[in-house]
Amino acid sequence: MGEMLHRQKGCAVDGIDSVPCGQPALSAFYLQDLNAGLPRLDFGRYDYVLMLDVIEHLAAPEAFLEYLRKMVAVNPSVEVMISTANIGYFIPRLMLFLGQFNYGKVGILDMTHTRLFTFRSFERAVEQAGFDILEGTGVPGPFPLALGENFLSRLLLNINRLLIHLSRGLFSYQIFLRIRPRPSLDVLLMRAEDQSRRRVEAIVSASGHER
Repeated sequence: MGEMLHRQKGCAVDGIDSVPCGQPALSAFYLQDLNAGLPRLDFGRYDYVLMLDVIEHLAAPEAFLEYLRKMVAVNPSVEVMISTANIGYFIPRLMLFLGQFNYGKVGILDMTHTRLFTFRSFERAVEQAGFDILEGTGVPGPFPLALGENFLSRLLLNINRLLIHLSRGLFSYQIFLRIRPRPSLDVLLMRAEDQSRRRVEAIVSASGHER
């Protein structure tokens, strides 16, 4: 993802991970386990924060979302792109109906997932953490990855996209949200002080012109 953003969009991309990364496209890399928090960064200089298929692996996703909101709320224009698996996808529902709920090495029931979310529960967790949802979309199943790049996988992908329009909660393999942090109290106070200072400066300037 970092390489694609750098090459195709000309973006400067910083990376954070709990294991070393030798990605040359990254502007900077920070070795950090997110369960221990975020590295000390100036979040005011970032336009976007990407958490793609990360939140479900953390020990306390809800607590981390609240912590993340406090960290990025200093930047009123920042957007967070966040995704996670959708346990409401029709295949896990069918498996559960048949009495099967088996964890595995990959997929929605990955053994490393600490939380399982539906659209409703994920949106609720994000909003309760202090974010506003700007956009919520469903992602189809990874058919090309499972079946290879061929006519069948492309057909299934297109069918899945059409079905998502009918019911995103039932036919989305993943949940993708574009969210923005609500301003913190400190930010609101800073804005109020800045507005008051500008009013005073305008009044003083107007008085000077009248004299």
